[in-house]
Amino acid sequence: MTKTLLELTGSGSLSYSSLDTLLTCGEKYRLTKILGAPQSDAWYLFGGSAVHEATELLDKGEQEDPAKAWAICWEKQMERVVDASKVRAAGRATKANPNKEDQAWWEKSGLEQVKGWVEWVAARKAAGWTLLETEAAFEVTLGSTPVRGYIDRVFVTDTGETLILDLKTGGRQPQSTVQLGVYRQGYLKATGTDSFLGTYFMTRQGGADYEPTVHSLTHYTEDMLGRWYDRAKAIVEAGLFVPHVGPLCPSCSVAPHCEAVGGTAPTSSFK
Repeated sequence: MTKTLLELTGSGSLSYSSLDTLLTCGEKYRLTKILGAPQSDAWYLFGGSAVHEATELLDKGEQEDPAKAWAICWEKQMERVVDASKVRAAGRATKANPNKEDQAWWEKSGLEQVKGWVEWVAARKAAGWTLLETEAAFEVTLGSTPVRGYIDRVFVTDTGETLILDLKTGGRQPQSTVQLGVYRQGYLKATGTDSFLGTYFMTRQGGADYEPTVHSLTHYTEDMLGRWYDRAKAIVEAGLFVPHVGPLCPSCSVAPHCEAVGGTAPTSSFK
């Protein structure tokens, strides 16, 4: 008997990240979302979370000092580290960073990224922008599939346009704007306010003069995204999980459990 999304994953809804994982590598989705395979830690996960949380504290007015906000959030993340020697460092080894983007790199860069965000927000407010929402949550239905998400920021620009913004702490600009399109429809269905514009804010490039690329989101209709999510849900419930073996596999957080790359395939659920 076919199991439902809720029975398989414990959640009756899909997020953008789960959709992205499913379409990027079906086996990773199965291992993480259905079997609950343990994932290896990486410094960029701890650092990225700390940057997001620190900027949120500042934008909500719960902290005024970027350095203090960063220290609080970094310390919170460090409490989650079980064995620092086993946490993966991403990026490339250079003369300046021979150990790649490790703990020391994030301790310094994370604070710089938070300060860069504060400077950018201050400059935009001075130009007439308004910060409308921070961490705007939504849980809506697209097609027949429940979809949930958290939008990092929603701004109203100086020309009165509502703009969706997602902070990215990695070094590469996302090639797809699907995430912003999903957020557009999620925010519209949750609040009734449409957002025709969206942007990814690359925190490593932040600062008062930083100009992130702004994208039109008008082609991401509710009907189109609903079809995509319904098909994704059908894939999960049909158990059609195909591994995508490629250059990123060695750094995958569940590679030790993936038989496609020589890992030990789990014989039962980790949940």
